[in-house]
Amino acid sequence: MNKNILNTNKSHILLSGMIEQSKEVGTVTLEVLQRQREQIKEIDIEVNAIDDNLKKAERLITTFSKRMASDRILQVLFALNVVILGAIIIYIISTKKTLGSTGSSSSSGLTSATTTSVPTLQPVYFR
Repeated sequence: MNKNILNTNKSHILLSGMIEQSKEVGTVTLEVLQRQREQIKEIDIEVNAIDDNLKKAERLITTFSKRMASDRILQVLFALNVVILGAIIIYIISTKKTLGSTGSSSSSGLTSATTTSVPTLQPVYFR
């Protein structure tokens, strides 16, 4: 019977030690979880601030693009550019047709200096 009591006391002491270790592990785990919770809260606050900034930037871009589209001066300048570009294209097309139909170099405005032939160079061989 004494043996049983001794075994029970040893088991009780071991069990008490395991319980204390479990409490310590639980306490450390709780502290770590509390720190992580605070970090998550801070990250959440930062993410919300970034989201607000992105929404504000999107609204500003929309406003700027509407102002640019409605600006009369820019519209007039754009239309003027399109007309000038069209006139240049029409001029180039009509000028090429005129040059191709006459077939002579004198009407193209080329001088004799630009139409002279270039002498052919002969290769030199070294021995």
